[in-house]
Amino acid sequence: MASSAKIAGLASAVAELIEQRARLEDRLDDFYRVASTLGQQPLPPGASGALADLKTAISRFDGDLTRLANAVHVVTESAVPELKAVVQVLFVRCGEQQFALPVRDVKEVRPWDAKRGQGWRDREVSVLKLESALQLESYVPPVSRKLVALNSPPGAALLVDEILRQDELMLRPMSPLVAGPYLGAVSGLHGELVLVVDTFALLSSSAALR
Repeated sequence: MASSAKIAGLASAVAELIEQRARLEDRLDDFYRVASTLGQQPLPPGASGALADLKTAISRFDGDLTRLANAVHVVTESAVPELKAVVQVLFVRCGEQQFALPVRDVKEVRPWDAKRGQGWRDREVSVLKLESALQLESYVPPVSRKLVALNSPPGAALLVDEILRQDELMLRPMSPLVAGPYLGAVSGLHGELVLVVDTFALLSSSAALR
């Protein structure tokens, strides 16, 4: 019982560490945007050196976050196997909604021209429109989209609007009241829950295939 309680406590601590790292990644993006904006503005004498120091500090912060991510990965993968699953996910946007795809299922990402449809590289894959499969309402496809070629099942691909980012996060179990082909949920940058799509289950329905 004591061992189970310790594992549960460690799992909770690791989950909090992962979510805090995600928030720091969000802050890093803010720092990069600020530095980029400052670099495009006329600066007073002597300020260029300070801006260079800021960019160097941001780069060091970026490296620290990478090492932190690697350390968390080692803890969750080998130190305590009983911890809840941590998965690498690719965040994608479709319409006004955000979803996550398991990175292990993604083979590559290609550009897609909505006006032309399938290009010569895509004619041998079965293309599934994510908005059709998940029955998203009031959806208007953009001119340029992304084709996510999948490892599982092979020869299939998902059509999404935009690739947002990739991260390693704690997979949370789904409520039985939430219907759909989902593995669980992960936390977004602002603490919101993002559904993780079960690509194999999604593509098992041929009715949604293009």
